[in-house]
Amino acid sequence: MVAAFGLVLGLGTTVNAVFAFGEEFGWRGYLLWELAPWGFWKASFTIGALWGVWHAPVIVAGYNYPSFPAIGVVAMTIACISFSPVYTYLVVRSESILAAALLHGVFNGSAGLVIAYAVAGDAVLSELVASPVGAAGIVAFGLVGVGIALSDPPSLTREFAHDTAPSA
Repeated sequence: MVAAFGLVLGLGTTVNAVFAFGEEFGWRGYLLWELAPWGFWKASFTIGALWGVWHAPVIVAGYNYPSFPAIGVVAMTIACISFSPVYTYLVVRSESILAAALLHGVFNGSAGLVIAYAVAGDAVLSELVASPVGAAGIVAFGLVGVGIALSDPPSLTREFAHDTAPSA
C-alpha cells in the first residue's frame, strides 16, 4: 500500500499533472479569469458544471461509471461542481494553475488505487458511492468547500483577474 501511494504521488505530480494541466489551463487558467467578476462561488460552480458536462463523452463511453453511463454524466457533473471551489481556491490563493494541475494529477492517479480497493461485484457501491467521483468524493470535497465558506473565501474580482491573469 505504501508503494502504491508513492507511485500515485510520483506519477500524479509528473505524468498525470501534465495531462491535467491542459484541463486546468482551460478551466482555471482562462475561464476562471473571464468569470472573475461573478465572484468566487458563482464562477466556481459554473466552471464545475461545465467541467462535469465536458466529461460526458468519456462517461457515456464507459469511463468512471461503466455500469451507469447516463447516471454517470449527472454524477460526474455533481462531482465536478463539488470539486471546483477547492481547485479554484488553490488557484486563487497560489496565483497559479500549477497548484490545481498537481491536485488534479494526484486525484486522477489515486482514483485507480481507490477503485482497486472498492467492493468488487457491487457496481452501485464501487461506482456511485465509494468512487472518488461518487458520493464519497462529492462529500469529501463538499466538506472542504464548507470549510472554505466558513473561513475566508477568497475574493474574485475584475481587478484580481487583471492583476494575475496569464499574459498573452
